[in-house]
Amino acid sequence: MLTQQQYLNCQETVAVYQNKIAEEQVKLDEIEETIKKFERQILNQKRTLGGVNAVQETKYLVNKKIKILENRLNRTTQKYNSVVTQNTNLNRDIESLHRESSAFEGYFHKHPKEIQKGHVQYGLQDC
Repeated sequence: MLTQQQYLNCQETVAVYQNKIAEEQVKLDEIEETIKKFERQILNQKRTLGGVNAVQETKYLVNKKIKILENRLNRTTQKYNSVVTQNTNLNRDIESLHRESSAFEGYFHKHPKEIQKGHVQYGLQDC
């Protein structure tokens, strides 16, 4: 059997441990509240960022925009090259016409009498 002194010591020990359990329960409640607070913050942050797949969706949209712009650039480059080719051909034609014009001008200056005869012969005296 327990003596009264031992019984009192056991009660004191039980009381001390009950106090410690109560203190730990308070700490546990505080920690659980902090965890809930952080979980709410994480959930709000996920909603703000656009959800779980926000990064993948953003990457997909950026890649799609890149493809669209690359296609537009390619079409514009093809049109530009086509216009440059036409311009080159027209410049070649203009140069050829300049040479022909110079040749005719030279002929007209060197042979004015023959041209005059032709005008008279064909009835073009007013020209």
